[in-house]
Amino acid sequence: TRLARDGLLFPSCYQSFGSTDGSVFAATTSLHRGYDFREKASYFFPYEFTGSFGSLPRILGADGYRHYFFAGFRQRIDEFVSFTSNQGYRAFGYEQLVPRLGARAAAAGNTLGLYDHVLLELAADAVLSEPGPFTVQIMTGTSHSPWKVPDDFVAGDLSPEL
Repeated sequence: TRLARDGLLFPSCYQSFGSTDGSVFAATTSLHRGYDFREKASYFFPYEFTGSFGSLPRILGADGYRHYFFAGFRQRIDEFVSFTSNQGYRAFGYEQLVPRLGARAAAAGNTLGLYDHVLLELAADAVLSEPGPFTVQIMTGTSHSPWKVPDDFVAGDLSPEL
């Protein structure tokens, strides 16, 4: 709730691009990217990695803001970390986040990566560790299989602050 109280929160924000790479690209740059639907996979192109797009870090600058990108996936996450880092974000992927969990790491996710609630907690801890305004882009695993919640999850047992 502190994130919502002290920052901007867009609770009804939906990304309209139909692939993870395209969604991250579009949310970061405000541009839809080209995609050949005959291909069965989407990857970042070299010009996207090295391109300078109108991302929030480039628009707002780093003097008054801290800009973050978080993603808890295990697969191909280096592409996203590289892309967002090149756009001016402090980017954290699976390899950068898991060490922060310590002994909790073994139960914090599945083969896809970190559970959403763990990822969101890590993101909040990092963002709130320093004062001042910030922007955050978080790539959760909710929309990707395997759709599995932690073994100890109890339906309806969510904190009212979430």
